[in-house]
This record gives sequence, C-alpha cells and structure tokens, in this order.
Amino acid sequence: MTYKCLDLFSGIGGMALGFEKSGIESAAFCDTDKAARAVLSKHWPRVPQYEDVQDLTNKRLSDDGIRGIGVISAGFPCQPYSRGNWRRKGSGDIRDMSGEVIRLVEDIEPAVFVGENTEGFLDIGFDAFANDLEDIGYSVQALSIPACGVGLPTLERHVWIIATTSSERLQRYIEKAFQGIEQLQRELRGSYQGVGERWDLSRPRVRGSGERVSGRMDRLKQLGNAVDPVISELIGGAILDQ
Repeated sequence: MTYKCLDLFSGIGGMALGFEKSGIESAAFCDTDKAARAVLSKHWPRVPQYEDVQDLTNKRLSDDGIRGIGVISAGFPCQPYSRGNWRRKGSGDIRDMSGEVIRLVEDIEPAVFVGENTEGFLDIGFDAFANDLEDIGYSVQALSIPACGVGLPTLERHVWIIATTSSERLQRYIEKAFQGIEQLQRELRGSYQGVGERWDLSRPRVRGSGERVSGRMDRLKQLGNAVDPVISELIGGAILDQ
C-alpha cells in the first residue's frame, strides 16, 4: 500500500524527509514561515505549498488536484504547551493550532494521522486532543520518545501521536514502531543512548520509548523548525508494513 501525505506546520521538512525515506509521498506542505517554505521549495520543488492552515479545506485541495490523502502529519506549534513557557495556556493560547488539526482530519478523513509536539502537551493538551480524535472515529495513542533513545546526546523528549480508524491496526503500528526503535538502540548499544531505556509507561494512552535533522537540510537558523526524521521514518515504515 502507498500513501500520500498532507504535511501541516511543515517547517523545513523533517517529518516529510523521514516519511519519504519510508515510502510515504509528500502531496502538499503548509507553513506560515517564508524562510521555511523556501527550504521546502529547494528540496521539494514539485510539491505544492500552502501558507495558512486555517484556509485549507478538503475541497480546496481537491480543486487544486490534490486528492487521495491517506496521511495527515502535523508538528503543530509547541509554545502553548512547552514546559519552558511558564505562562503556557494550552488551547487558550492564540498560537494553538490543535483545533485546526482536528478540523482537517475530520474534513479529509485520512487513514492515519501522525502528530508531534513537546512532551508538555501530555500535561495540558493530549487528553482533550485524543478525545476529539476519538469523537470523529479514530483510535489514538501517543509515544513519548527521548532523543537519547534514538542516538542523540540529550534527554529532551518529544510526543508523537498516532491515530487511525482501526484500534487493531493502531496497535500494529505502535508495536512495529517500537521494534524499529529497539533495533536502532541495539545498533547504538555502548553509546550514550542507554538512558533511552527509561521509558514512561504510566498513562494508558501514552507509550514511552528528539532531534536529528538530516544533512540534506540547510539554513542553520531554521534547524529548530524541524522534527526528527528518524522517528517519522520509523513510524512511516510501521504504517506501510501492514
């Protein structure tokens, strides 16, 4: 099976890079940052781009010839949820775009949704977000993955959210993704990754297990505007291996 992906809050394409390595095609990007879109244009010159997620609809995409979206991915803004933001307001923050993500998932009805955010999203955002996805027919789990668990010298954690319309299929995705992470850890054994074995399994919808930006990406000031392509490649491989 092949999938086309609508990538929201694309940044400089970390999510898309990993997905494409796994075999998931980039159908369209969406990001408000002009510099990030320039990087996307450089590396994906044939992939259409949109600037404002709030203007996107299934009809607009279809009218533009973008059809058959099987995956929606979204590294949506983390500032409303970051534990480094002592005034964080979650969904009450004007920068929060989680509602737009839910709207587009409901409108487009992809087979799979994959989201990424800071681990602080678990504190004040995930439960409501997961409930909204479940209300429109999706089963949801989150993976809390430390960067050191995939070979990076930092304890920073990111939350990856996977949702699909079949709970059985979701469990296969999760299990396959963990197998990929464990295989990577075996390859890295003997290095600093050992801290990644401290996984957090304390929440029923959260599974514990980052940032590595490919050398294909450029413009140093944009390096913070990307997610780890290693994780999206593992998740993409789990989605396609069904």
